[in-house]
Formats: sequence, structure tokens, C-alpha cells
Amino acid sequence: MSKVDINSLNIQQLISVKKQLDGELTHLTQSYSQLKRVSIQFNQSIDSLKQVNGGNKDTKCLLPLTSSLYLPGKLSNVEDVIIDIGTGYYVKMSTNQATQYYKNKVDYVTSNLSQLQKTLETKQDNANVVVQLIQAKLNAGRGYPAYDPQVDPWQPHANKVNRPMTDDGPLYSKDDPNLTCNKVGTNTPAEMTADAAPGSEMIVKWNRWPNDHKGPVLTYAKYCGNGHNDCDNVQQSITEGWFKIDEAGYDDSAGQWASDRLIAQDISWSFNLPPAESIQQGSYLIRHEIIALHSQGSPQFYPHCIQVYINGGTGSLSGQSVTIPGNVYSNPGDDGTLYGSIYSSQVSSMVIPGPSLADDAISSAHSKRNNVKAKPGSRRRHRGGPRARGAHGIL
Repeated sequence: MSKVDINSLNIQQLISVKKQLDGELTHLTQSYSQLKRVSIQFNQSIDSLKQVNGGNKDTKCLLPLTSSLYLPGKLSNVEDVIIDIGTGYYVKMSTNQATQYYKNKVDYVTSNLSQLQKTLETKQDNANVVVQLIQAKLNAGRGYPAYDPQVDPWQPHANKVNRPMTDDGPLYSKDDPNLTCNKVGTNTPAEMTADAAPGSEMIVKWNRWPNDHKGPVLTYAKYCGNGHNDCDNVQQSITEGWFKIDEAGYDDSAGQWASDRLIAQDISWSFNLPPAESIQQGSYLIRHEIIALHSQGSPQFYPHCIQVYINGGTGSLSGQSVTIPGNVYSNPGDDGTLYGSIYSSQVSSMVIPGPSLADDAISSAHSKRNNVKAKPGSRRRHRGGPRARGAHGIL
């Protein structure tokens, strides 16, 4: 098996590694505790055997028939004992043989405890290294808080980089005028604008996502202008010029939707902004969306928008642009995915809704689409991308 350089992993992948290590540590800790209890029991058995000697012959005692029923008796044979060797089997041994039997057991368990302790320490060291690397990658960027619809509507100044929302519930129509940036957010700018470099990795952190709300994860970008706060002026229900920069749908090889992957990745999603040669410097609305398809015929849309200023860039977004709402979900196959059944045998043939990816954009997961435009090797990773956290989303 080839080794993986963890320094080459992105934050989401590192989070998955940390989660796996945590699971292994939990299992090893439980095993260590069980062995420790067994060692104590074996030592207690040795102590009990010391009481079986000539000086205690004919000593009165209570004989356990069950865990709560005892009969009176006396210790008539101090030379031999019956040993429980496990799985319902008992063996007659002399007291000396029994004592040696349990001493051997103690030695065996102690040896295993020692080896297990070393494994635990190694695993813990590995977990600490991953945590430090995650923190280093996070510190290389900048974190931005996300809008929390449960708290921020009652705050005088939310100071968040994503546009406000009345709640974290869904929209139910692909023609809903609020589909652009959700309720309130479609017509209300964010109070802050995040800064990022072309090609930066963005991590969108959701605070919760139901396991049964399965569906694709999509990300769009719209250019607002060269000014740092030009996206403040985009306050209408229907907007043109949206390019899809990331998408993930049903992964047939893994048998899971992108939403399942998001949950497994600490309810977070990462994607890269387009590289410098494929994007223009300026302000952008980054629209991140999950479409829940658990209710056949009634897709649920969960969009929100992040205001980002991309500092640098020599090109411009190109490819298939769409209007939101409007023709964003009008491609062949979109209705079959949005209104079909994710529980049918045809789930693997469902396409990812919406337009093709923008030129030079690379999907973050397996795509069921024949017309995806992507140039292998064009995806660039930069430390320094924005991060934000919040109830309905962000990095």
C-alpha cells in the first residue's frame, strides 16, 4: 500500500482523516479498558486462590447457585479447584496449577496492554499532527462568520459575509423569485465582503444537515463589478450571468449523494475558485446550494450567497451562463432529477441539475454529465481562501 503525504491533502480530506483516527482511538481505548478489567479479574482470582489452603479446610462458606441464591457449605477439599476457562467450560486443576494458569493469563494480558498502549500513543500522535495541520491550513486563510437566521435578525449589525435569510428552511420552486440568494438575501446585501485569491479553496461549513435530505451540492459565481462592494448593488430577484464553478451529484461507485459526503465531511464542503487565467478581478456573489430530493416531485432548494472580492485575475468566467431564477434548471434531464425518485433503480442515471461547469472549473465529485467542460490539471490550490461558519452555511 502506497503512503499518502498528508501535507498534500486539503482541509476536507484532513477532516475525514481526523474523523477516521478518532474512530480508531475510540475502539482502541475501549479495547484497552476491557483488557484492563480482565487483568484485574485475573489478579483477583489469584488472590482468591491464596485463601484455599490447609488452614481453611472445613471452613464454613456460602456456595453460589445463582447470582442471588447461596447455600451453606464447607471447604472440604483445599487441594483442587474448578476453573472457569470461558465459553461455558470448566476444568479441574490443583490450586498450584490454577494459580499458574491465572499468572500466565495476567502476563499475556499485560503484554497486550503494553502493545496496545504504544498503539494508542502512536494514533494519538497522528491525530495531533492532523489537527495541527488543519489549524495551519486554516490559519493560512481567513475565517469569516456566516449569517445565522436563528440569531442575527435580532442583531443591530450582523457583520457577516453571506446574505441574510429569514430562516434555514427550503424554497419549493425552481421559479421562486427568492431562488437567487434565498428569502431576504436576494434583495439584501451582506454587511461584509470576504477577500480571496484566484484558485483559493473555499470551505463552506453548514451547522446541520438531515441525513434523509439527499441530493446534489452546487456552487455558482456571478461577477458584480470591479469595486470591493459592488455586489451590494445586486438586489433584484432575477439576475443573469451565473456560472457554475462546482458540482457533485450521485456517486454510483460509492452509492451515495453529495449530501451524504457533505455530512461525512463534518457537514462541510470545499471547492476551488477558478484560477487567475479564468476569472476577472472584482466582486462576486458565490451562490452555494443543496437541493434535497427526498420528497419525490417536490424538490427543496437551500441556496445562500456569499459576497467575495477576488484580488487578482487576468481572465474572465466563460462557458454556459444562466439566469437565476429562469433557465438555471432547464437543461435536458433536469426535471427527471428534480422530480424523479431517488429511491428508484434509475438513481445512477440522474444528471446533476443546472448548466455545465464553467470553463476551467473542475467538479469536486463524480459527475453524471456528458457535457461537462473541464481541463484536467487546471484546478489550482492556494492557501488563503476565505472561510466562514454559520447556521445556513459558510465556509
